[in-house]
Amino acid sequence: MSTVMNQWFDRDLISDQATRDYKKAQNIEYYSHWKLHHSNHINHTLKQHSMNLVQRLIDKNKTYYLLTYSCSEGHTFDLQQSKKMCYYIRSKHIQFLFQNHKPNPSSVTKPAMFPRQWFFIEPKNDRYHIHVLMEAIDPRLFIKKLAQSTRFRTIFHRLTEDKLFPRNQDVISQKMIDKFDGYVEHQHYGRTYNLLDISDDWLISRLLVEYIMHRTDNEKWGVIGVHQSPACNHSKVMNESEALSKVEYLNKDEFFKIHSDIQGENFCYEYSDLI
Repeated sequence: MSTVMNQWFDRDLISDQATRDYKKAQNIEYYSHWKLHHSNHINHTLKQHSMNLVQRLIDKNKTYYLLTYSCSEGHTFDLQQSKKMCYYIRSKHIQFLFQNHKPNPSSVTKPAMFPRQWFFIEPKNDRYHIHVLMEAIDPRLFIKKLAQSTRFRTIFHRLTEDKLFPRNQDVISQKMIDKFDGYVEHQHYGRTYNLLDISDDWLISRLLVEYIMHRTDNEKWGVIGVHQSPACNHSKVMNESEALSKVEYLNKDEFFKIHSDIQGENFCYEYSDLI
């Protein structure tokens, strides 16, 4: 005995062609968005290559600075503009100690005694940050320049007497402790910049950042458009292990998403020292 099943359609549920095309387009858009943000669509090969460029040069016997600058507040992020800013900061870093250095954007050069620098760009909506991982300046070179150069002594005293020392700022800020409570064990915890030895890496790195950010009509040392909150400790000193970890952090997955505008270009290899 066979059973006959009646079939019918509710015509109210049948979409017209225009509606079906619209829903299809919505599905395609949704999938494209999902594909862009899904972790399986990160260019991991490019990410690893970017990290390797720097990590292979990091030496366990050296100390490193991490310097952070904010740029272009109130403007749309522009990748090429940010790379030019890397070039300006690089050049000014070198001129901090070598006033006669002649920068050339088509050829990345530096005095042999000046440490290597690596630049990372981090978009932040209408602004961006430039993070510079840099080998520490040899304290002997710093002291030598301070003794030999009247200009350098003027800059040193101008920054320390007018900008750093009167503030009595803590080397290990509360902001750093809030993020990593292990900082309370740091040798500089509870100390201010005016208590540091002249050749202390934490003081030298802080002076370097202040030099870049300091620009007035009469003292055109720094870079136009670079700024930072005075409450933020934007210069830190790291060992080899911390530097390796920071390179990995600065190469976040979001910067290597397939089809993203900045894919792999968060690392500014054009103005970084890779040999």
